[in-house]
Amino acid sequence: MMHYFLDKDGSRLHTHDKAVMRPDPKGDGNTLEVEYTVVEATGRFGGHGGTFRSRGWLKAVDGANSAGPHGVGVVRFEGKICRK
Repeated sequence: MMHYFLDKDGSRLHTHDKAVMRPDPKGDGNTLEVEYTVVEATGRFGGHGGTFRSRGWLKAVDGANSAGPHGVGVVRFEGKICRK
């Protein structure tokens, strides 16, 4: 998996990620844990690197969305990125 985290000034972090999704023990959706490793940083993030994590909950939802099924969820981030 990979992500691009964008700032309104055009700065970005590009990450390569490892994700683990498990059924929620309460039976409603899934728990999701992701480890993000910065592989490219531009703009005000230039020169930064490191690894950070998120944990959360995700549920697939069918709806009147022209793009097809989608999901809803909550994610909390933790960790640090530092200038190299």
